[in-house]
Amino acid sequence: MSPTFPTRHLLRAAAIGLALAAASIATAQTWSEAGDAGETPATAQVTSGSGPLTQINGSLQSDPDVDMFCVDVTNPAAFSASVQCVMAADPSIWIFTPSGAGIVLNDVCMFSGKTVPAGWVGAGTCYIAVTQLSRQPQSTGGAMWLSQLFTGPRAPDGPGAAGNLWYWAGGGPLPGVTPYTINLTGATFCQAAVPAEAHDWGTLKATYR
Repeated sequence: MSPTFPTRHLLRAAAIGLALAAASIATAQTWSEAGDAGETPATAQVTSGSGPLTQINGSLQSDPDVDMFCVDVTNPAAFSASVQCVMAADPSIWIFTPSGAGIVLNDVCMFSGKTVPAGWVGAGTCYIAVTQLSRQPQSTGGAMWLSQLFTGPRAPDGPGAAGNLWYWAGGGPLPGVTPYTINLTGATFCQAAVPAEAHDWGTLKATYR
């Protein structure tokens, strides 16, 4: 026997709900830091979604805090990454390879932003870190970048430039939280979103019987 009129509408509403959920995943463009992102590629927060990734929102909990995120560069010619900077909040932006080798730093605030433009990062996975100005990445050979040159964007130029990221040094326990937004072009999420479990027609009919 055919479903009754109300049952047909319930089934149709459920199918529309599933479609809307799938569409929401497909058009996701923003990642918000969940908890506190780690500070190395091994502990970085892995962004998850579908489609272009245009924005990452997070916050530095203190001056020593470092947040790192995994993203995929899909269009190197169009890729850019920038973080806002103002007098009271002046975070720097760093990009590393999956092994922790340094690619580029920008610690120069221009037009209220610190930007890594196209030409610095190739296609594939990279790791973007945001820090307060006083934090510096270290390899086993020492500081990966010379501190406070303010000539960014620039490749690693310190005594530890040839090594991989080991830990971060510098910074002190400053009060307050510093929110930030990383604006991205030419990039997508580091891993695909896990779709919601689909229900077949029989399951839906049983649910509303």
